[in-house]
Amino acid sequence: MKLSQPPSLATWVLEHLVRREDDALAGDLMEEFSRGRSARWYWYQVLAALFVSFSEQLRTGWITILFAVIVSSAFPYTQIAHSSEFERVFGWLITFPWPWSMFFGIAFWSSFEAGILFVALAAYLGATRRLSLRSFSKGSLAALVALALGNLGVNVLWVLRPSRLLFDYVIGYVIWRLPLFFGLVLAIWVARSRTARPEATVRSV
Repeated sequence: MKLSQPPSLATWVLEHLVRREDDALAGDLMEEFSRGRSARWYWYQVLAALFVSFSEQLRTGWITILFAVIVSSAFPYTQIAHSSEFERVFGWLITFPWPWSMFFGIAFWSSFEAGILFVALAAYLGATRRLSLRSFSKGSLAALVALALGNLGVNVLWVLRPSRLLFDYVIGYVIWRLPLFFGLVLAIWVARSRTARPEATVRSV
């Protein structure tokens, strides 16, 4: 029996995971499906478009990675951590009973990174002509979650570090920058991802 609507999962993949400049793709596939194309054909077209989309992202993704590396490397961790204002506020936060002291410390440190990340995200989206309140909000929300979880993981590693010298002076230089790096990469990816376009899927005969 011929389906009246294309597979819902394939449509979701097309609308949320396939990034194409041609917004009429979903409508074109719906029109062809209504003319008698099978669900297998529809799935084939969606997977082909997904493959092309991922290939394009792999070719252009190095720009995002390089941008995140530059931003996270330029973040002045040492200067901030050794400033008198930071030491005074951070020292007051860690006087709270555990685990509140850890949570407050992570939130305080993440706020510094979030400020840098928001500026970098806005600059990236503006340079790529994708800046909008919706895209910036989506990317910022994802970044805040990544920063919080990343800094939680870094603090756990700092407590469990097998060698203080190795962690603080060798590995620590990289590890402390990972939350900002991954947060910025995730923020850019989420901000640039396409949201569902209901108007593109209602085109039918």
